[in-house]
Amino acid sequence: MHRILHAAIASFAVLLTSNAARAVNTPSPPLLKTDSGLTYRAWLPPNFSRHRHDVPLILFSHGFGGCAEQSRTLTQALANAGYAVLAPNHRDEACSRFQGGLKGALAAGNLRPEQPFTDPGGWTPETEKSRRDDVRALLAFVLSHAPYQDAIDPDRIALMGHSLGGHTALGLAGGGTAGAIRVSNACWRYRPISGPLWCRTAWAPSRCQ
Repeated sequence: MHRILHAAIASFAVLLTSNAARAVNTPSPPLLKTDSGLTYRAWLPPNFSRHRHDVPLILFSHGFGGCAEQSRTLTQALANAGYAVLAPNHRDEACSRFQGGLKGALAAGNLRPEQPFTDPGGWTPETEKSRRDDVRALLAFVLSHAPYQDAIDPDRIALMGHSLGGHTALGLAGGGTAGAIRVSNACWRYRPISGPLWCRTAWAPSRCQ
């Protein structure tokens, strides 16, 4: 019963947050699709089409249950600063479900990662590998298709992410899976609201005293 109640409260809170987020005057770019069917959004600097291999690229991996446009204030600011930012929608994308009303938010609340975040020992290099594949596929698409291939500097490419997207970035950079999860747990632990919950994980419980 507690689990059901917590899921309902969490989904309702996310729904309210989503409504508030839509009020922020930062429009989302259109939803695009690669030739393989991967959906993504792109934030491009001014006069992007005039550039020739001198625009740095940032790929953004969203958090679990998030979406490509979840951090659009940040991604737009990066584009304004001269970066091209592209973000794929991973298969756990849930923003569209949250925006579908309370029923959709409750359904999105049933999403689960392939392994619990609280069990880093259960994660392997194969866990959530579809996210890795999404990033690689989007990068290959960008470097071989207009309007990106002529403007992007192939020697200046970065990857950033939020939450599970941060884990994705760490993994692609060569970090160990379990270590990446412990870093994520540590970051969550120091958040004011979620800290007490994450202190119950197996990682360094003595530090939660």
